Amino acid sequence: FTKFSEFHKSKIFLEELLSSCHSLQKLSMNSVTLHFDEVYTICNQNGKTLQILNLNGCQIVGSLEVELKLVQTIVRSCTNLKEVNFDSTNLSEEAIQYLVENITPSIELLSLNYVVCVSDEHIEILVNRCHQLKTLNLAHTLAITSGSLNAIIENLKPSLERLDISEARLIDPVNLLDLRAMPKLQILIGS
Repeated sequence: FTKFSEFHKSKIFLEELLSSCHSLQKLSMNSVTLHFDEVYTICNQNGKTLQILNLNGCQIVGSLEVELKLVQTIVRSCTNLKEVNFDSTNLSEEAIQYLVENITPSIELLSLNYVVCVSDEHIEILVNRCHQLKTLNLAHTLAITSGSLNAIIENLKPSLERLDISEARLIDPVNLLDLRAMPKLQILIGS
């Protein structure tokens, strides 16, 4: 009973805190369980000012996947995002598709570590649209291949500074040599 009571109090505190914020620039919600209406409130009240959104490990109540509706709300409302982290969220394929087709082209950092539905098609759409990406994290995205690497090199040569492709086992290690063509690339994480 005590743990439930503490959880309930912290949940009420979080709801009150978020409802009072109207011009956040950065929001980090690591491993928090959220209700869709809380995400809607955050985006509705802070969409024009929010530049950094970290939802690493977040779960939405009542859903095993972060639904398309959630990603649509974030992308439509938060038009000035520079950095977005969806690490370890269970994004559905439809949500990923919407994200890569509609996220602001001025995004500079996108992190999709451990988002297993990410495919070569998603990466190609993303890098064809978002030429200002400086950091792209794709660790443990198990379906991407050397095709993604080629699209990244072709489209992000002038901007990309950091790339994480660790445990992306379908990328041929020989193709990593092609990254030499990227003059701004400073950090490459792979295994």
